[in-house]
Amino acid sequence: NTQSFIRFLYSMNIHLLVVHFPIVCLVLYSLLEIISVFKPSWKAKLQFTKIFLLVIWVVGAFMAVQTWEIARDLIGKTNVIEAHETYADLAYKLYAIILFLYIITWEQVVVRVKNNLIIKIVSFIDKMHKYGIVAILSIIALVFLTITGALGAAISHGPDTDPVVKFVYDLIIN
Repeated sequence: NTQSFIRFLYSMNIHLLVVHFPIVCLVLYSLLEIISVFKPSWKAKLQFTKIFLLVIWVVGAFMAVQTWEIARDLIGKTNVIEAHETYADLAYKLYAIILFLYIITWEQVVVRVKNNLIIKIVSFIDKMHKYGIVAILSIIALVFLTITGALGAAISHGPDTDPVVKFVYDLIIN
């Protein structure tokens, strides 16, 4: 029993360490995406940085999921944990879609592809960027990420940790 408790503390601490850096990357990415809408001339300048932040997040997210599974198995399933997992999954999927959109429209990839269908898809995705649809997706993903973080704080520190955590907890769980 003591060994399980130590394993739980270790996995929670590791989870917290590996999850916070990728979250910072996602917040920075989302801010850069929003800036790109208001400063279209920065789009090309920021593209590599945004892709880099999303790739760093993928590595961090993989590590966070591994440590979370250990912690979750030791804690057990609760409504808060299920909601935390659901919103983390929604954020993960939206950011993964955005990363995919960036990768397939990256100039170095497009230049090597001569398929008309791919070129039409890339053109459509470029329009999504131009009209701010990717920025809107990143804002939605950021909302999911914020909910995930608030629920994570409720799990580790209690639902009354701060006003945001309490608001999200009451909105989602109660």
